[in-house]
Amino acid sequence: MKTAICVLGAAATLAFGLTGTATAAVNASETAQTKTWKCQKPQDKKIKVTWERAKGRNWTWLSYVSNCSEPKAIWLSFKNTAGETHRRCMVAKPKSSGRKAFKDRYDWISKVTVTNTCFG
Repeated sequence: MKTAICVLGAAATLAFGLTGTATAAVNASETAQTKTWKCQKPQDKKIKVTWERAKGRNWTWLSYVSNCSEPKAIWLSFKNTAGETHRRCMVAKPKSSGRKAFKDRYDWISKVTVTNTCFG
């Protein structure tokens, strides 16, 4: 019976990671989190950002798909194991997609926002 409960729990976690929507602030969960933002141009398109902590590792994967016709700045707030917060910004080119591993001193992404610029 324990095995059936463990398998069911893993399946439930996997299903949430594929279909669940996320808030911008997350904990150190290994479940993938996704958030979308509307583009300014064209107004009916969006940029989607997904992040998840690498299984058993102290780094985070971030991927994005941008259907916007202008570049977008993806702001990331990281928390390390000491509880310190650090911010980084990366630019998503117009109508592009990408995936990046953040392996330096950071532990997990705690907040993601999308703006028009990495300055300010």
